[in-house]
Amino acid sequence: MKRILLLLLVSMVVIPAAKAAPGDTTVVTVHQDVDMTWYGAYDQWTQFPTTGTYGKIVMEYTMGCASTGCSDWDYTTSIHARIKTGEYDSIFMGIDTVGGVWDTIWQVVERMDQYELGRAITPYGGYMATNSNGYNNNWEHRFYYDVTDYRSLLNDSVQIRAHYSGWSSGFSAGIKFYFIEGTPPRDVLSITPIINRSFPYEDQATVDSLYLTPAMYSIDPNASGSSMRVITSGHGFDNNVYCAEFCVRDYLIDVNGQQVVSQSMWRDDCGLNPIYPQGGTWLYDRANWCPGSKATGYYHDLTSVLTPGQSHEIDMSITGYNWSGTQTPSYIMSAVLVQYGAHNRTVDAAIETILAPSMHEEYSRMNPVCGNATIELKNYGADPLTSVTIVYSGGGGPLTTTWTGNLAYGESEIVDLPLGCKGLYSRVRLKWKLQTSIVKD
Repeated sequence: MKRILLLLLVSMVVIPAAKAAPGDTTVVTVHQDVDMTWYGAYDQWTQFPTTGTYGKIVMEYTMGCASTGCSDWDYTTSIHARIKTGEYDSIFMGIDTVGGVWDTIWQVVERMDQYELGRAITPYGGYMATNSNGYNNNWEHRFYYDVTDYRSLLNDSVQIRAHYSGWSSGFSAGIKFYFIEGTPPRDVLSITPIINRSFPYEDQATVDSLYLTPAMYSIDPNASGSSMRVITSGHGFDNNVYCAEFCVRDYLIDVNGQQVVSQSMWRDDCGLNPIYPQGGTWLYDRANWCPGSKATGYYHDLTSVLTPGQSHEIDMSITGYNWSGTQTPSYIMSAVLVQYGAHNRTVDAAIETILAPSMHEEYSRMNPVCGNATIELKNYGADPLTSVTIVYSGGGGPLTTTWTGNLAYGESEIVDLPLGCKGLYSRVRLKWKLQTSIVKD
């Protein structure tokens, strides 16, 4: 058995944010507090690194109020990478009648594939607009997304789109990418879009025939693994079953006619929203979103059912239901098929996130804290992660705790580090340094 030893050094003092050494991290800034005041796309062409290897790529989406103030309503926002395909379409622009001759006017545009990198819902922003309950129009909130698998797309000149599904002003978007040098857990051979759109749910047969249609996908002969990454959320509720916003439903993935994934589209933790209080119905659980939070992104390992060198039919669907009323339920769904080369590391554990103690606004409901430190432990290695010894310090001498479990590649678990109240104060910043070594039993 192999045990990973993680050394976590914790300093319980307020400190400035740590900076990476020169060359360790490349920061690409795209949108800078761009006002999103009406439904539509806010596009920006960006130059990404064309060379270098990166162990991790993180997208930071800072949501704030527009310069005209925040909106009262919960609207969907999403960030997309748009990639040129080299193919072209003609768009009808109008009719020219100069000289008494009727002629049609067309504009030639290049087709672009669109990949959703992240989705977040705006909060009920009335308190920001009225300077009440501790809020004002200077409010902002940061969301983070692991987009390491999208390195082949985030290369050279790329159009990044911030899409705002709101009908009033407004919110703002700030987008940055952090390219952290190193070797990724796995090299990505290809990313293939499966779906990226919104659609009404009239009935299951209509959805299956028009929107979630099966298709054949070729698996690279050199692939050692495949996965699907899915983001989906349900909207609308003025009907007898309160779908799709307030009803629990699953999406399904079939491979060659056999169901291999059944995933609930539901968030049951809206009451723990860090942006609180809000107006409206922010406390109500919803179909994979809460006002003021990210829509959950799902990762499904399909390595066991997709054979390298062969083609497979992949079909997505939604568990069927009947509804009646004045508003058709709808879903916003994006999915990609990712094919990987071999794992670059056999054993690799990481502290993915420090939840407490933390001064980050995403964890404000957990902090300030006088109690255990809390981290997210994640497996980035090929072997299952079964045992991790964590040595850390919290205002006293070294402390040790051992985590045991069974995490497959890409899986994570929240871990408490027993501290009690040793040296913990109401406002602390967790300073940590991580060292990893393998201990063979």
